[in-house]
Amino acid sequence: LLCPVQRVALVVKRRKGERKLALDWNPFVRALDPLPCEWSFAPTGPRVVCDDQLHLVVIEGHAPCAGCGKEYCRACSPRRCPKCGREQEPS
Repeated sequence: LLCPVQRVALVVKRRKGERKLALDWNPFVRALDPLPCEWSFAPTGPRVVCDDQLHLVVIEGHAPCAGCGKEYCRACSPRRCPKCGREQEPS
């Protein structure tokens, strides 16, 4: 199925970083298509912007580490906490 869409440019700014994203307006549902989480690829839910690479992740993707308690982006560091080195628990 082919469908013409309107492409909308989105600029995410956080601290000194900036990232450009493209959102598509879907004429069938008359809404913007949601961006998937860059960690879990979940299509819906609130997003958090990480400080390092400006990833858009679900809240669980930027949760505190079980070892040191510091929040970190799971898209930037999928295997272990960058602060203490603790391995990521399987989800």
